[in-house]
Amino acid sequence: MDLIIILIAISFLVIIFAKPFFNKLNIPLSFSAMFIGMVLGTLPLFQETANTDTFSWFANLGMLFMIFSIIFQMKGSKHKQDKALGKYLIKAGIKVITLELLIIFPLVYFFLEKNILSALLISLIFTTVAEVMVIPFLKKFKIINTKLGKSIVGIGILDNAFEYIVILIASFSSVGGDANIKTLTIAAVATITAFILVRSFSKTKYLEHIVKNLDSNGLFLLSIGALFLFSGILSLIGLEFLGAVIAAILIKNIVKELPKNHNDELNKIINASSEGLFGPIFFLWVGVTTNLMYIVQKPGLAIIFVLVGLFAKIIPTVIATAKDMNIHSSIILGIALKFGSGIIFIKLLFEKGMITELTYTLTVAAILLYRILIPLLLGHFITKWKKDLV
Repeated sequence: MDLIIILIAISFLVIIFAKPFFNKLNIPLSFSAMFIGMVLGTLPLFQETANTDTFSWFANLGMLFMIFSIIFQMKGSKHKQDKALGKYLIKAGIKVITLELLIIFPLVYFFLEKNILSALLISLIFTTVAEVMVIPFLKKFKIINTKLGKSIVGIGILDNAFEYIVILIASFSSVGGDANIKTLTIAAVATITAFILVRSFSKTKYLEHIVKNLDSNGLFLLSIGALFLFSGILSLIGLEFLGAVIAAILIKNIVKELPKNHNDELNKIINASSEGLFGPIFFLWVGVTTNLMYIVQKPGLAIIFVLVGLFAKIIPTVIATAKDMNIHSSIILGIALKFGSGIIFIKLLFEKGMITELTYTLTVAAILLYRILIPLLLGHFITKWKKDLV
């Protein structure tokens, strides 16, 4: 235990001292922990530590909180859109996601995973969009209120539904990776029952009275209590990650009627916890458990995986928006939608035993590379084509 704490402390210090370098690459603090983990993972001492039950417990707790944080902070678009624009965004988003799945799925199925469910989940992960990460670029280049900007945010919001799907399907799988009918049935019944209870319980006047008198620290404690409670109960049937989703939905229902300053303070604490504690531990774990030898052994497959993943987003986007945007705007939209957020989901699938170590490594490496490459491409093409953008 002492050694684990010391090694985590060393990792955190390295992350902090390397922060200026990662800032230049537009990589957030938590993601930089993954890079550090990959380097430290080459050292036998860190590799042994990552394989201990104690470190895995810390890291799994981090994963649960990260899932809770993602679901809790998912928001709808703040843009007031007319019906025509709303219909356009839904149709375009569905077309992009469908075409992308048709391109990615065969690659994953024939070259990485022979299991249809596993290949589908990996393909779904590649469709996810981290609209929160791309919004600063839209603001920086002053295009967030343009049709292009609204399309990026709107389709990214629509993608949230697919993030739910990835979490739920992965949670419904058994610990051993068998998504059998019995497990799916138990999970479905448990989910429906929990949702009904959550909706009913969160509306009681007694609970509302208590919550209104809680400060931000009390609300955070309530959030952690709900996370532990639901995750703990559902862990009895191997669905602890589904418990994190239910807990997040419960807390969102409870606090949504509170004054804005209460919600803002709670969001700040959750963000600080994600970025400053749970996130770095989780991403450090991802980095340490990534076997880079697969990339060295199969560089051709790794390159193809990255390139196909990128063009599988750009080409469908151009096709889906050809009638509504010029080619330059469509290409930038496709690049922006490649700002993926699937690290947590890919790690969840790997821990569930649903994907191989090769698939896990290639997917993590691809998402990391996109995290560096996409901001550079966006900055270059937005500057080059800004006069043509809609």
